[in-house]
Amino acid sequence: MSEYIIESKYDTFNGTFSKIKHEEIVRCRDCASFREKDWRCTSFQWHNCDESPDVEPDGFCAWGERRD
Repeated sequence: MSEYIIESKYDTFNGTFSKIKHEEIVRCRDCASFREKDWRCTSFQWHNCDESPDVEPDGFCAWGERRD
């Protein structure tokens, strides 16, 4: 099941909410950069970070890309 960022707007004129679907959230466990054997993320190396940090499977970041 996919998760998305949702923006809610309230219309004061008619008292209703509208929802706008934005980007998909890719959890670390579903990301192409997640190394499951040691729970490391390699996407940070692509973005000028010196080391691969430990990550949680339910975490996410701005650079997550769903693996095929």
